[in-house]
Amino acid sequence: MARRAFGGGMVAPMAVGGVTYPQGTRATAIVAISSLFVVVAIQTGDALEIVVHTGLAAGIVTMATIGARTTS
Repeated sequence: MARRAFGGGMVAPMAVGGVTYPQGTRATAIVAISSLFVVVAIQTGDALEIVVHTGLAAGIVTMATIGARTTS
């Protein structure tokens, strides 16, 4: 169930951003790697760290989406 949630959490913003084409594979890899920030923060159990890393991951996802859309 967690895999589906994380998968949906990564694919949904990319679908909304229009990055589901083959050239978006770099952006997809960046999004997958940035989701690990959140996973590591959750493992520490510190609420502030979870918030900070979630914000960082969201920023990276946003930049990857913008970059993929402007280079296509």
